[in-house]
Amino acid sequence: MRERKQLRRATIVTMEQSFKPLSEEFLSRCTGKGFVSSYSMLGGTVTNWSYDGYNYAQFNGDDGRVIVLDGVHVGGNTLLLQKSNTACYYNGEIRVGTNFGGFDLNDLMHEYGHYIQTQKMSSLSYANQAVGSAWSASRDNPEHLERWFEQQATEYGQTYLASYYGYPYSY
Repeated sequence: MRERKQLRRATIVTMEQSFKPLSEEFLSRCTGKGFVSSYSMLGGTVTNWSYDGYNYAQFNGDDGRVIVLDGVHVGGNTLLLQKSNTACYYNGEIRVGTNFGGFDLNDLMHEYGHYIQTQKMSSLSYANQAVGSAWSASRDNPEHLERWFEQQATEYGQTYLASYYGYPYSY
């Protein structure tokens, strides 16, 4: 089994300096070829890429902000998400429903918070909470985002954004 490398903030900063944001012309040639994908979303574009077998999603804001989310890719229109206004984190991917144009940085950071939960919780504990959360979301439960598990994901996403980028959470 291949050992997973642990990246440190300094490594990510070095990579950010080396990997400039991809041009729209380049993305239009590469999208769908398996090694890079890009999605327009509210407030910017998110691009997936891999480096040494490790996944990243790079958010390029319309205002020039660049945010790198290590450990995940962002994808859309999956069978798990039949509703247009939904998103979830599952197995290394932030999955967005059919309305990518309504998905914003706040949503992205909340779902990234679920990735952070997987890094902090045992697999069994996370799975138990995720099943309840998925059930709640599938029923259009108005209290879904009030569940402690969802509140924690939002907090983790906010903390990541503030700690590594100094940005306020509300975009």
